[in-house]
Amino acid sequence: MPGAAWLTPRRSWGLRVAMAGLVLIALVLFLRGFYLRELYQYTGEAEWIWPSNDLHAPHPMAAAFYRVVRLHERPLEAVAKICGDRSYVLWINGQLAMAGYNRPAYHLDVVPVTDLLNPGPNLFVIEARSPTSAGGVLFSLDLMPSVEGRREGDPRGRSVVVSNASWKVMDHAWQGYPGQEPHGGDPPWIWGRPPDHPWVYPLAIRHDLPLAQGLSGTEVRLTASAFHRGSDGIWRHRLGQWFRGLLRLDGKLPGPGELAVRVRGEADDPPAFRPVIPLPGQEHWIFGGPVEGSVVEIEGEKPTVSVVLLPLDQNAGP
Repeated sequence: MPGAAWLTPRRSWGLRVAMAGLVLIALVLFLRGFYLRELYQYTGEAEWIWPSNDLHAPHPMAAAFYRVVRLHERPLEAVAKICGDRSYVLWINGQLAMAGYNRPAYHLDVVPVTDLLNPGPNLFVIEARSPTSAGGVLFSLDLMPSVEGRREGDPRGRSVVVSNASWKVMDHAWQGYPGQEPHGGDPPWIWGRPPDHPWVYPLAIRHDLPLAQGLSGTEVRLTASAFHRGSDGIWRHRLGQWFRGLLRLDGKLPGPGELAVRVRGEADDPPAFRPVIPLPGQEHWIFGGPVEGSVVEIEGEKPTVSVVLLPLDQNAGP
């Protein structure tokens, strides 16, 4: 074609590659903007927080963040959204709202918490755990106040309470029960907003109930003597029936990472053990998220704590 002698096969191929690259970049930017807008609807100005940015000496680490939110009236609706790497437990006014574990994928647990809030000060506490000292917590709270609450100036809208420098890192032990309010502490380290760092955009997963309202049935308490050591060195207790619910350890807990626990089925490929990483002085430790199976296993020295199994309603938890 006249005037197109410069368009040799090699140049033509290069032009196609360049155009394809531009289209790919445009698509990536479009999707990034789309997901950023979508996630903003969930978490707003929430930032990933952590106790410290010191990652030079990896080690099992637990921390707790807290914030007090004052309300004049219980809101008509409240929804909490949270993601924690590697695992987290969310308490609201001493009641268990949600717990989760994130790896290899990251998800944002979305849970209604209206019934956990009260007029006056409301205490939010997030326990966070990491086996490597690196991690992050992302939190956001939507509130729809009552008419009276709106008149008195209660927060209203999406993401009116978010994880940021206004939270505090506890500098003392806290057991997760009413009557033990935290005090003091430094602001957390801020990693940044999504999609910063490896967490990118956590996938939102909605839940019908907070865990505190999903507990059903009678708890099962297994003392240390209920576990017997197998030839593989693992301490094991067979329940004799299938269990789905929460696992709690009660008693004087060992140091971070000295014990690991899992719940499995008899014939299933077992999940990996998860290390027990308590806060200093903690005596009640909730496993990060619901478990299910018929065998409870503990890895480490002979356990001295009790294992408490708390049955969950089918509509509660992941």
